[in-house]
Amino acid sequence: MKKIFSNFIVRMNKKVFVFATAAVCALGTVSCGGDDDGDEAGGGGSSAGNTESGVIQTPTGGAVRVAQAGEYTFSYNSDGTLASFFDGDVTYNATYNPFTLSSHYKSSSFEETISYVLSLNNNGYISGVSTSGVYTSKEEKEVSKGNGSFSYDGSGHLTRAVFKGSGSIEEDGQKYNYTSKSDYTFTWDGGKLVKAVYNFVEGDETESTVVEYTYGSDAVQNVTCQYVPAIIDDDMIAAFFYLGYYGKGPSVLPTSCKVTYNDDEDTYVNTYSCSYTLNSDGTVNTFNGIENGTMIYDNKTASGSETAAKSVMMNNKHAKGLHKNFFKRIRK
Repeated sequence: MKKIFSNFIVRMNKKVFVFATAAVCALGTVSCGGDDDGDEAGGGGSSAGNTESGVIQTPTGGAVRVAQAGEYTFSYNSDGTLASFFDGDVTYNATYNPFTLSSHYKSSSFEETISYVLSLNNNGYISGVSTSGVYTSKEEKEVSKGNGSFSYDGSGHLTRAVFKGSGSIEEDGQKYNYTSKSDYTFTWDGGKLVKAVYNFVEGDETESTVVEYTYGSDAVQNVTCQYVPAIIDDDMIAAFFYLGYYGKGPSVLPTSCKVTYNDDEDTYVNTYSCSYTLNSDGTVNTFNGIENGTMIYDNKTASGSETAAKSVMMNNKHAKGLHKNFFKRIRK
């Protein structure tokens, strides 16, 4: 029996991570500089949200706000806090005190409602999350919950994310209970991300993904230290990478990444070449890699900006299967 909820940053074999240079992500603002107080163990507890959400500081002293990152589009409140984002399938709406994301997805075959309550550390990075969800179809009903924690190094880089989940499934008159754990570690060499490792355990089921990043002689310096979708796995609510909520990105954009995936039955290895173009202010314009696309920005004003997200276009991508992470159902 495969379960719905569990993992956290998953499926790096589909899409992986992209990063940047001598700047910094503080309080949701992306720039390149040192963090005054790194957070080794997560911690913190702000629930008000960042008024600088999605803001990127450029080397010239300007500031722009991320309006779109590949298939992700973002909407902001007038005070600059995140209002919602659309991930290509579902709209996630943000409310505050506590900082909460809510999503609802309904198709002809199933319906799913999920809520995520997030806490932030003193740098404005996500330090913890609790989640609950209900999934209903004609064949089954699942109720799930879980908690996650995030750790960062003294430079503001994400170093570890751990998620523990549990739930129950009612199917054919029987009820099944399960627990699971996902553990992600990120290895850095200065400002470069060199490896990301993911391990998942649920009962006797295990799987792992290792992503190894390389930096050729033509590697692009990312002077804004922003994350972009070319090498980010979009199952880990990847929107928060692009908004600065997962800490500072690398100081250089990888030129390739090797992805090795293992489960109980198979091993897959894929290598992807990555390339980028930059705008005149140093922000990333286009990207190619595991995902190809464009970054779009709005001018940031003192009162924030309001960027309209695309309307939700529901579809029936989902097929019953493992809900490999607590942020997004894997639709096959």
